[in-house]
Order: sequence, then structure tokens, then C-alpha cells
Amino acid sequence: MQAKPFIDILNKLEKLGLISSSEQWQKLREIRNAISHEYDDSPELMAQVLNAVFNARIALFEIYGGLKMKYQERL
Repeated sequence: MQAKPFIDILNKLEKLGLISSSEQWQKLREIRNAISHEYDDSPELMAQVLNAVFNARIALFEIYGGLKMKYQERL
């Protein structure tokens, strides 16, 4: 079985109403990827990444809440 490109998976999730925006999810992934890099030599860059995570928290809570609601509806 061949793996689908992640963008195709995101688009399918959006069509199913499980996420509101595949673009928003991609931006959240970019933030996650930025966290995974080490910025020991750049505290300013690390602060920017941490601020992006803090600002994304509402979107993450909304996604989680939406997924939880969809799951409960299917029970």
C-alpha cells in the first residue's frame, strides 16, 4: 500500500469536516517543525517559535474540540 501525500490526507479530513482548514493545519505543522530544531545559538529565534506556539494554542484547542465532538456524535 502506497502512502498518500500528507496534503491529500489533510484535504480529505477537511472535506469530511474533521478539520476546518488544511492550510491552517499546515501552518501548525510548520510551527511544530520549528520546535523540533535546536536553537541553542539563537535565543531570539527560539522566543519567536515559542510565541508562535502560544498564539496557535487557540487553534489547537478548537481542532481538538471539533474532533472530540465529531467522535462523540458517531458513538
